[in-house]
Amino acid sequence: MRMSSSSSGEGAGGGQDDGGTSQASRISELVETLSSGGTPFDEQLLGGGPWQVLYTTGRVQLWKATYDYGKQVTGRKNEASQDVDPKNRTVLNRADYIDEVLYVTAQGTYLPDESETPGITPAPITVTITSGTVNAWGRVINLPIQGTGKFEVAYLDEDLRIFRSQGSIAVQVRKGSMESS
Repeated sequence: MRMSSSSSGEGAGGGQDDGGTSQASRISELVETLSSGGTPFDEQLLGGGPWQVLYTTGRVQLWKATYDYGKQVTGRKNEASQDVDPKNRTVLNRADYIDEVLYVTAQGTYLPDESETPGITPAPITVTITSGTVNAWGRVINLPIQGTGKFEVAYLDEDLRIFRSQGSIAVQVRKGSMESS
C-alpha cells in the first residue's frame, strides 16, 4: 500500500477533498472498513519497522499526551514509532522530540493470544513493558517503568497496521513506505 504524506502525521487534517467530504471523516471511514476484522493475521508482518504513527483517534493515551506536549515545547515535528521483533517477540516504543538528540523509549516483550481466532484479525496481543529510557544530548537516563497492557491488531499488511486499545485507534505505517507529495 502506497500512501502520500499530506498531513502532519498526528491525525486527520480536517481539510476538504475534491468531493467536499472532510479528510477526518474519510480517514475514519477507511479505518473503520479496514479494521472490521476477519483479515489474515501474520505475526511476521509486525516486524520490519520502525512503524510510525500516522493517525490516532479516541482516548488520549500517555505517549500521545507527552508527544503532543513535546511538539509545543520544541516547535518541531516529532515522530512516534514502534519496532517489533517477531522472532524474539520484543517491542521498542520510541517518541522523538528533537531528532536523535532527545527521545524517550519503552521496551519489553509481547505475546499474541491465539486462543480465540488464530490467524485472523482482530488479534489480541499482551505487551509487558520492562524498562524505558530518556536519551538527552548523549546521556541515557533509565526510567523505572514496567507494566502489562493489551491491544488488538485490527488490520495488518506489509505497509499499514491498525491497533485498538482502551477506546483508541492508532494507524501506523512502515517507515519509508510513505512517499511525500
